[in-house]
Amino acid sequence: MHQPDIAERLIDAARDGTFEDVLAELCEDQWISKATDKPSFREGQLHRDLHVAQGQKIPVAKMRAAAKRGDPEVRRRAQFALNATGH
Repeated sequence: MHQPDIAERLIDAARDGTFEDVLAELCEDQWISKATDKPSFREGQLHRDLHVAQGQKIPVAKMRAAAKRGDPEVRRRAQFALNATGH
C-alpha cells in the first residue's frame, strides 16, 4: 500500500470512528511483511521440520510441541507460526 492510500484510509477511518481498528490492521500488515522478508525466513521450512506435507495444515498441538523443542530454529519458527495464527 502506498503512502497516499494509507493517509486517505486513516482520514476516512477517523471520520467513521474506526481509526484504532484501521491503524491496528495497518501495523499488523507491516509487521508480518517485515518478519517474512528476513533472510532467515524460509517458506515451508516448518513443514519440513515437523514432517508435515506441504499444503496440509500443521496441527496446533504439533506446533506447540515444536515450540518447546531443543532446536532454537525450530522453536522460533513454531512460535512465529503460533503467533501468526493466533493460537
